[in-house]
Amino acid sequence: MLIRRFINVGFRLLEREDWDLRAIELYNEVLTSPGGPLQYVQSWRYESKVTCSYFMFHSVESPKTPHSLTYHLAEIFLDELEKVSAASPSSFRSIPLVPLLQPYMRTLTIAPSSPIFSRLIEGLFKPMLTAFFPPPSKPQPRRRKKDGPPPPRPEYPAILDNCVEDEGAEAEKEGEFVGKEILKSMFEVGGRPDVDEHNRRKIYQFVAEWDVELD
Repeated sequence: MLIRRFINVGFRLLEREDWDLRAIELYNEVLTSPGGPLQYVQSWRYESKVTCSYFMFHSVESPKTPHSLTYHLAEIFLDELEKVSAASPSSFRSIPLVPLLQPYMRTLTIAPSSPIFSRLIEGLFKPMLTAFFPPPSKPQPRRRKKDGPPPPRPEYPAILDNCVEDEGAEAEKEGEFVGKEILKSMFEVGGRPDVDEHNRRKIYQFVAEWDVELD
């Protein structure tokens, strides 16, 4: 609950600043600065019983910072942003979603393990994009009876209603436009020269799975 309140109040402060990009940059620095839950660095670790050294990743300030904090931030991001957006509806598009997502995209590029990468994808990016893009037109594979019904499609109407959109975009395609902007930014972040090659491939694979043309 404390973490939820921290994220919620952070979004409300940004809303008070009219989602100013400089304010968002300062907010992101809180998450990614030394000791922040979304900042990891590489370091060398040596084991006396082996002859080789290898890279490990840890929080800048404390190697004991739990990965579960990173997981939780990703999982509550959409819920808390939806609450703030729904509480203060506006007649104009105001939330620059892509800048808000930059710390999470950057964490994907330096995720030290597959579980961290997967939890960010499954907890944040996949449900968000599933909500923004139209349902697939092709029939889905039949599920086995024991699997139960498919999960409900996630919906974040208040976020979508307050996202920065393309000027002149058709109302029914606003979500698709926002989704494409997110995927384009993920692709660009994944293409940075300092990105781990393994993570780069996984980011590109995730972007390709949506099968949309990125202008």
